[in-house]
Amino acid sequence: MMGYGNVGMMGFLWPLMMLGMAAIYVILLLALWRIMRAHENLAEAVKDLADRFKPGP
Repeated sequence: MMGYGNVGMMGFLWPLMMLGMAAIYVILLLALWRIMRAHENLAEAVKDLADRFKPGP
């Protein structure tokens, strides 16, 4: 008969792994949001520069 001695350890590690995966998911979402915001700021700065150097009457 095979024993199940590691079941208790998996009962402890499984929720810990789920919390870790949720934390990584939140960190990735925050990083993507910050990249999006930086891209918006960069696009606005380039647009301002283009307006400054636009030949006008």
